Amino acid sequence: MRIQSIFAENYRGIKKIDIRFKSRFTILCGENGVGKSTVLYSIANSLGEFHPDNLRVSEDAQLKLNFTGRDKKEHSVGLGRNSYKVRSNISSTLNMYAPFVNEDGTTESLHINDIHQLISPLFIGPYRNVAYKKISGMTAETSTVEYRRNCVRKSARALSMGELPDVKQWMINRYFITDKEWAATEKYNWELILSSLSSSLMFGGSFFFEKIERDLEPSFIVNGNRVYLEELSSGFKSVVSILFSIVEWIEGTNEPEFAKIDKAEGTVLIDEIDAHLHPSWQTKIKKVLEKTFPKLQFIVTTHSPHVISSGDENEVLILENKNGELNTKIVGASLEYWKTDNIYRDIMSFDTLYDERVNDLIDKIEDLIDSRRFVEAKEIIEIYASQSHPEDNTPKALIRRVNNVMKKEGF
Repeated sequence: MRIQSIFAENYRGIKKIDIRFKSRFTILCGENGVGKSTVLYSIANSLGEFHPDNLRVSEDAQLKLNFTGRDKKEHSVGLGRNSYKVRSNISSTLNMYAPFVNEDGTTESLHINDIHQLISPLFIGPYRNVAYKKISGMTAETSTVEYRRNCVRKSARALSMGELPDVKQWMINRYFITDKEWAATEKYNWELILSSLSSSLMFGGSFFFEKIERDLEPSFIVNGNRVYLEELSSGFKSVVSILFSIVEWIEGTNEPEFAKIDKAEGTVLIDEIDAHLHPSWQTKIKKVLEKTFPKLQFIVTTHSPHVISSGDENEVLILENKNGELNTKIVGASLEYWKTDNIYRDIMSFDTLYDERVNDLIDKIEDLIDSRRFVEAKEIIEIYASQSHPEDNTPKALIRRVNNVMKKEGF
């Protein structure tokens, strides 16, 4: 299973979206408001089984998602103009499955009954909190078919409302069934994901699952101290909720013989993958996901240069809004050895505060040089040198510049 491309017209303020996902890991980046999250919503809405009340889609919108299904065949799903009915400034409802209108004027019906049987991606929104919930005991789990159906129905809501799988209930269920002979796959996954946590290059062995006792409260060890699930910091909660949600989704949407986490296929879409993570974790989260789930496809959005720096060749897509159309620029090189400042400037298209201040300083020094106010120029450079990083060579370069001009001018 794999998402190949998404096409949309007149969707959430964007005239046209046409993006192909050629890599197993795709990092979508761009300025605020350009449409990164909109791309994920367009994929969710194209599945067409559920629409949240707080998401407005215009009546002339149409969507088309191309994907490879569980049957290993190529499929298209979506809907055409007039499928949605606008109810207010903030909401619309799915009114019908109108045919999709191609550029040549031909039409095609893209609605697929039981789309969940072909594809059921996992959508993870930017709000990844684990609020306290008292668990009474084990609960029965839904069938594979029902889980797939719910996964598709809740796709847009997962992005907009932050709905996640019930991680705590899943942990308790797994903790108490892994010794059963019929739970070989669950035991395999449980041991593998806990091993992944404890050996993760993100945590350096300082974080691991401890136990679940009679009170049914999962506890972890963080830097030698016991911490319960809901007490974890936002960063730990974000990582735990992502990893455990993916495992729960893999087990829920696959038959046992296809549900081992290092063999399972499918697509996971994560909005603002960097949310709540320290920059050092932002750099490593991609590798953790790839190592833990080697056959899954990931499509993520980010504002973080540290996440972007983890992108390999052709994995980073820069989104640009040109006259209302969303264009993509593929970064054809690995960014592993790029400096953060270079990513800010060349990938994210803006100067850092440091760049702006240094440019202002240089302009001021040049003005003073032109006015032959060399002493004043040196005083300003000395103030900058006293406040700059020890490895910043800018003050030395500016002093040389002033001295060279003074020598040339005979001062």
